[in-house]
Amino acid sequence: MKSKILIIFVILISSVFFNFLNKHNIIKYSQKIDQLEKILHSKQELNQDLLSINSKLISRDRIQKLAYEKLGMIYSSTPPRTIYEDRDKRSYRLIDFIVPTAEALNN
Repeated sequence: MKSKILIIFVILISSVFFNFLNKHNIIKYSQKIDQLEKILHSKQELNQDLLSINSKLISRDRIQKLAYEKLGMIYSSTPPRTIYEDRDKRSYRLIDFIVPTAEALNN
């Protein structure tokens, strides 16, 4: 009879212990999730800021202005040249994707 009471007592104490341990883990992981969500939101805001800066830096008008002011390039009145490989003839054409209407000044 004593062994049955002891077993019941151990089971009861174990269940109380594991219940409190489980609640503690839930609170701990909830705090960790909140912390990670804050980090995620700050990184997403930073990503949006960097994307807007990137779009400003790669704008065609900015590149053309820098090409004209810093590199001395001028706008060409001829159509842009393109490069492609003709597999049969092994010929090439020049493709200018970034600034197709600008050429370097050759002095």
